[in-house]
Amino acid sequence: MDLKDELVSMMKKYRRDWQNELADFRNNYLDHVGPGSKQEDFTQFYSLEAAEQMFHNVWVAIEEIVILLLAAKLLAGVGIYEIPEAARTSYIPLRFRLHFNVPPTP
Repeated sequence: MDLKDELVSMMKKYRRDWQNELADFRNNYLDHVGPGSKQEDFTQFYSLEAAEQMFHNVWVAIEEIVILLLAAKLLAGVGIYEIPEAARTSYIPLRFRLHFNVPPTP
């Protein structure tokens, strides 16, 4: 899969999983109150848990998009890999790390 296809696929997944709901909330209530739009229609967004989940979704999307675009520009022999969740620390929760394929010296 090329970069464009991978990026489009990623964006479609975000749109399907959470972005449409956020866009509806923003476009039909927060910024542009649509006819018949009421706060009660969007109660699922008015909780700390919902705000934290939305922030998490957006943050993960930013990470994944930046990593995808950055990886496309890396030199040969340099890559990015995702650190397994079990191997991450709570005080420095790195999700990605550079990987260098250095040829062995004779």
